[in-house]
Amino acid sequence: MRRGGGHGWSIFTFVCICQVFLPGFFAFADVDYSSLTKGVVKIVAKETGAGVILANTDGVATIVTAWHVVKDAQAVTVRFPGKANVPFAANVYQFDTKLDLAVLTVQPTAEKKIPQALPRFLRGDVERLNLGDRISAIGHPAGADWQLAALANTLQNINATDSRLFEFTNQSIDEGNSGGPVFDEQGRLIGIVKAIVPPSRAEAVKIGVILTTLKNWQIDPTQLDEEQGNTAGMVRIPAGEFFMGCNKDVDTECDSDEATSRLNLSEFLIDQTEVTVAQFAQCVDANKCSSQGLTMPYWDNKEQPEFAWACNWGKAGRESHPVNCVEWNQAKAFCESVEKRLPTEAEWEKAARGTDGRKYPWGNIGYEAVGKAANITDETAKKNQPTWKIAEGYDDGFYGTAPVGSFLGGKSPYGALDMVGNVWEWAADWYDEKKNARVVRGGSWYSRPQHARASARLGYEPGSRDDVVGFRCAQ
Repeated sequence: MRRGGGHGWSIFTFVCICQVFLPGFFAFADVDYSSLTKGVVKIVAKETGAGVILANTDGVATIVTAWHVVKDAQAVTVRFPGKANVPFAANVYQFDTKLDLAVLTVQPTAEKKIPQALPRFLRGDVERLNLGDRISAIGHPAGADWQLAALANTLQNINATDSRLFEFTNQSIDEGNSGGPVFDEQGRLIGIVKAIVPPSRAEAVKIGVILTTLKNWQIDPTQLDEEQGNTAGMVRIPAGEFFMGCNKDVDTECDSDEATSRLNLSEFLIDQTEVTVAQFAQCVDANKCSSQGLTMPYWDNKEQPEFAWACNWGKAGRESHPVNCVEWNQAKAFCESVEKRLPTEAEWEKAARGTDGRKYPWGNIGYEAVGKAANITDETAKKNQPTWKIAEGYDDGFYGTAPVGSFLGGKSPYGALDMVGNVWEWAADWYDEKKNARVVRGGSWYSRPQHARASARLGYEPGSRDDVVGFRCAQ
């Protein structure tokens, strides 16, 4: 048995302007703007603005924009991506002056057909974001003729003075963005640009408010998909190449089993947090999972009662903590019960660190300076275990596990939480070619800083149950 961190037990080893289409600028590299922008139109009316295609039924496009863009206009025209030089006449179907929201419809003609290869947007939720999170607004810079731009900004106020709105930095946001979409870091639609709030902010209507308004108007947003069912609570990891293994350019604590490579993965989803006791209990109640052994650690072919206090199953008040003391097969069974699976080791690592080979999910700043970013061996742990080697001067406040999602400052580039610390996490792969241990990743509350890194890995017997091991699922 290998307990990550090594405190005396025996070891068995196994925000700038970012613009995508104009030279000299860039947007969030992990968002596929080439697809998203196909659903954003340019609107020319009393003012110039943008709009989002949220429905396309029987060749008729339904577009949501800001009311002030089309208010009092004698004529409204729309230009679609790929047909920038072809103006389509639009009609104002509904509007709400208080929300500054309008719905346009565009009918095809014999000579003009509306593009059919339109993207499906995934609905996001600004309420799940944190102040300072990166978001992007797509629109048309004033005076530009079809030079669609995606501008990087940061979230500033989730409820503002009106719970239907949110605010973000307005770097280069102008009238050409009015009515355009706002996306989170994963490319999920979270709102529509409403107005500039002097001196340095922009205001947007939340997508949930927009959908409620569309429902009242009996409009079905056919181009918008909900995060629902077994994808709720997951973050999307885009396809592409990433750096795997220990990056010696930024990490001096590399282990010999952290070989480097560049891997190319398909898009996938991964749980934002570790699976909790409450979630596992639902699976047990449905007779799809077994709770056998969850209260007693087991390794080296015997139970380890001295560590039973740290197992979360059956402990009052720990329902939101990660389920631990769980075997690999129990973790696998849970994921399959919700139509998911354990992540591969490569998927886990990309979700944890992004594409740039950083040492930690949050970057390369160490525990001595980052603030509360992860639950590892710290000053609180040393009060209970004076002989432990800890992150000197670092105090996360927990001895044992913490409720999942407690460390927002440690989130990964894709928004995954607790990717280091709290509990090591089972992955689908074998640890090595011997195939007698499954790999675990991420470190735990028991780990010293050298093991609480994005590239750290250990091998555990699949039938072991350790209080420092849990899991999350992928899809």
